[in-house]
Amino acid sequence: MSIKVKIQEANKAIGADSISMGQAANETMLKQLGGKFRLPIPGELRQFYLEVGSARSDDLESDCIDIKSAQQLLDALTQAGQWQRLNSTGLIDFIKYSWGNDRNEFDKYITAESASKINANYQAFGLWRGFEILEGAHYFYFDAQGKFGTVYYHQDAFDDLVTNHLKPMLQISQADRTLEQCVDQALAVIKENMLTDSGRTE
Repeated sequence: MSIKVKIQEANKAIGADSISMGQAANETMLKQLGGKFRLPIPGELRQFYLEVGSARSDDLESDCIDIKSAQQLLDALTQAGQWQRLNSTGLIDFIKYSWGNDRNEFDKYITAESASKINANYQAFGLWRGFEILEGAHYFYFDAQGKFGTVYYHQDAFDDLVTNHLKPMLQISQADRTLEQCVDQALAVIKENMLTDSGRTE
């Protein structure tokens, strides 16, 4: 079953078209984006860009997904304002971009050399949230082997991001899934939280 069909089924289960798809790319656009990514675009992601384009929830605060289209990434990379500009598709730069480039923890606790290595070896292109209400997100990324993974960052748990993800990723990639598997996980949580109160209880 394709990612497009799974998103359609998620919308049907939720009872509304809360996740929109669109802005499918063409080969010219993918060639431009390929020049921005520091790693080759995996075949599965290329297919997603060509057939689906993007996946974006209508509410991006919680229980949502936001996989940027190729055009959205290209536009973000050329923004003039420092708070709106995606400095690169590297994982750390993408996380910072999603916070308006205003996460000083990275500059304080991650050396420039380590940040550069992570940005070079892991390319990010979207995120999803459970019931975080903008306090955290799971970031989609891929590695040099074309494998996919997600990294979770919560604004009150920076140590967890560094200890369990960033430092280990300097030695070996944690990506061990397909894009479809990563999206499946996101959709499962989003559907459960939106159909029950389990994601909204303390």
